[in-house]
Amino acid sequence: MKPNRKLKALAAKLAAVCWDGGSLDGGELQDLLVDAEVLTDVIVDTPCGPNCRCHACDDTPPWICYRLSEVFR
Repeated sequence: MKPNRKLKALAAKLAAVCWDGGSLDGGELQDLLVDAEVLTDVIVDTPCGPNCRCHACDDTPPWICYRLSEVFR
């Protein structure tokens, strides 16, 4: 799927949640952004910066760090 088609699909999913009176938690939004290729997952062995949350749920590396994909940088 082309990036613009993926973004349109993302927008439609977000709109559907709003129209149905629902809400998203951070994990659900993250999953939608990964599916749309807005975010990409990178495996890291060390924290990626001073505010890194990659290791928030697990003290033992490797961790998955979600970053903006190249298209959005």
